[in-house]
Amino acid sequence: MDSQKMTAFFAVAQTKSFSKAADLLFKNQSAISRQILALEKELGVQLFIRGARTVALTKAGEVFKSGMEKVSDLYQTVLTNMYAAHNGYIGEVSICTHPGTLYSNLLSPVVLALKNSIRRYSSPFPPPTRQTRREALTNTAWTSFSGAGRSIVTPVEAI
Repeated sequence: MDSQKMTAFFAVAQTKSFSKAADLLFKNQSAISRQILALEKELGVQLFIRGARTVALTKAGEVFKSGMEKVSDLYQTVLTNMYAAHNGYIGEVSICTHPGTLYSNLLSPVVLALKNSIRRYSSPFPPPTRQTRREALTNTAWTSFSGAGRSIVTPVEAI
């Protein structure tokens, strides 16, 4: 399973049409059809019910889509935290003073205020990225397990 197959899957699932998905992904319809067939063959299940003009997800397709959206969200969270750690946004701060000293009395309220503000803003700052085709399509990112990014065009490739 690769990101191109997943991109095609999400596009067809959203648009309910192979031709509309192809237009959104700037590919031809036969390429999208081949990717979906390859994904179905790889998984060993039919993901779509193909009609004359529309396409619908099978029950297996709905379960697969729901699960892969969760995987994508989790993967994005991992990437965000990784980039935040790499850029110094995640770490530890240790402040020590001797009890009863002037600095101890002055620092205690400052440290407490800092600790409370850190709790309010506990989510790490995401790395700068451009919106990818997949995000523009569904506003949720699909991430490639084989790539180092978060979508069809990974952030590393998109930057």
